[in-house]
Amino acid sequence: MNRFLVILTVLILMSCKNSTTKPTPFIEQKKMEDILYDMAVLYSIESVSAYSREDTLKKINVSAIYKKYDIDSLTFVSNNRYYVELGDGIYNKMQNNILARLEAAKVVADSLYNKFEANKEDQKAIEDALPQLEAEKTDSVQIQKK
Repeated sequence: MNRFLVILTVLILMSCKNSTTKPTPFIEQKKMEDILYDMAVLYSIESVSAYSREDTLKKINVSAIYKKYDIDSLTFVSNNRYYVELGDGIYNKMQNNILARLEAAKVVADSLYNKFEANKEDQKAIEDALPQLEAEKTDSVQIQKK
C-alpha cells in the first residue's frame, strides 16, 4: 500500500507542471525581438565610454524604449519571462535573430566608417595639395603677365 501511495504521489507531482500562460498585455514575438534589440543597442552605447556623456544618456534610456513601444516595465518583464519559460528554444532563437541584426548593423557601421575615413584622407590630400596648387596658380599668373 505504501508503494502505491508513493507512486501515486510522484505521478501527481509530475503532473503539476507549471504551465506557461500568456501575460496580459501580450507582446508579439517580433515586437519583443525589436524591444530586446533596442535594449542591446542601448546597453552597448552605455558601455562605451566615448558615448557615456551625461547629456547623451539623459536622452536615451530604457524608459525611452518603453515609451517607443508603448509598454511599461512590468509588461516587459512579464513578457520576457514568458518567452524565457516558453521552451522549445524560442528565446534562444530570438537572441540569435537579435545577434544577426547586431552583426548586420556592425557591417553597415564599419562600411560607413571606412567611407568616412577614405573621405577624410581625400580631404587631407586636397588640403595638402592646395598650397602647391596656389603656388602653381601664382606662377602661372606671373608668367602670363610677362
